[in-house]
Amino acid sequence: MDFARYLPLSAAPARDEAGIGPDAAAAVALVIAEAARIAAANANEGPLVRAFVQAAHLASDAASAADLARTGETGSSRPPRIRELTAAVRALLVLADAAGTSPDLPDAVWGRVALYGATRADFARRAALRGNTVAASDAEWSFGRGPVLRAPQRDIVRFVLGLSDVPPRVSAPGSVQAPPESAPTRPDTSM
Repeated sequence: MDFARYLPLSAAPARDEAGIGPDAAAAVALVIAEAARIAAANANEGPLVRAFVQAAHLASDAASAADLARTGETGSSRPPRIRELTAAVRALLVLADAAGTSPDLPDAVWGRVALYGATRADFARRAALRGNTVAASDAEWSFGRGPVLRAPQRDIVRFVLGLSDVPPRVSAPGSVQAPPESAPTRPDTSM
């Protein structure tokens, strides 16, 4: 048996990770652009934009989707960190829930936020994931060791960020687990 493949610095097959870097600025810009797209398609645009800006901790006075899009294009004076990216994604999920839609972000963004969120989640959420591999059923990312817990990447992110109480579930290898029809979610009281 080749034990080297289980080591972190193994000769495992390499994947193209060129789009994944330590700079979160491009990812935050994508999140802001998606928030602007969702808000623009909603009749209640102004309050949604203001709530997103506040929840994402953006240094902006955007009051419309067009203002928000310009904020995403110009960026901020300092490069954002993963903490800011996570806050922006959480705000985007809350915005999408309020608008009755589902946000669309690159898999790498969902994966980064899921990993960061899993390390910063409250004790009960970390305990639900501990000793397992958390894998997205609709993307090519996973983290951890142990039995595989699978769920769609948005559901994993919603769980680790405290927007849902439904954790990923152990599933048979190769099976894709569909999200529950009426997954209970937590109301967001921060907006």
